[in-house]
Amino acid sequence: MPEHVAPMMAVASGLPEDGDRYGFEYKWDGIRAIIFREGQRWRVETRNRLDVTGGYPEFKALGEELESRSVVLDGEIVALGKDGRPDFGLLQHRLGVNREAISPRSVPDVPVVYMMFDLLYLDRYSLTGLTYRERRCLLEDLGLSGPNWYTPSSQEGKGEAVLRAASEQGLEGVVAKRLDSPYRPG
Repeated sequence: MPEHVAPMMAVASGLPEDGDRYGFEYKWDGIRAIIFREGQRWRVETRNRLDVTGGYPEFKALGEELESRSVVLDGEIVALGKDGRPDFGLLQHRLGVNREAISPRSVPDVPVVYMMFDLLYLDRYSLTGLTYRERRCLLEDLGLSGPNWYTPSSQEGKGEAVLRAASEQGLEGVVAKRLDSPYRPG
């Protein structure tokens, strides 16, 4: 299992003209985070390699759902407002507690959800050389869905519809991922 992973970063642009070659996901307004889980150990790390595990105790139960599987997940930590939309201002109340473990009593004040959108490592194997489509299928096959974690949908070749839905829901936008692309850290 890798010690660290530099997340693959998006580049701002319009929708691709050859949209049928892409998977489209909502862009979440939160904190990019990689979750490492091996045995009973788990760690949440930001894209800047800051260990924020202590600030998100609600993700520990994700490890229980995984049972004995070792994984590295890529996703976004999001605080949802009362309207169900991402609220970065609300999430900011959870920032700055990354070096100190927060009390479980304080968690309900600003509940967060880990929106996982990629699987980089499974058991003893790196998946970064697989295509996005293959990694996404493996992630979905894990069936990870809990009170504080979720695998949002990805739509193949429906960029305009996903962008329209994102706009209607007041979301930040969409991310287009080439279906045949390996994961390129950084």
